[in-house]
Amino acid sequence: MKLVTKKSASANTTNDTTDPFACVSIGELTRRTKTVYNTTSPVWETGFEFFLPHGKTETVLLEVRDNDTQLMGDEEVICSATLD
Repeated sequence: MKLVTKKSASANTTNDTTDPFACVSIGELTRRTKTVYNTTSPVWETGFEFFLPHGKTETVLLEVRDNDTQLMGDEEVICSATLD
């Protein structure tokens, strides 16, 4: 799976920017991108590999979160998608 970019992530801050990162979860496995600071259009160019046993299917959860360090690690979900 390759995660490239999220355009125009909504900002809920006073300066209209976020510090977004993305999480991809398949079953109990989760991978995280780096945080891209002060933007609403991050570019990650990140690839993840997930290995599942042959014939096993899992739901994929994608979340883009705001790494708001001012709120002591509070990570607001900006958007999410689920693939079955």
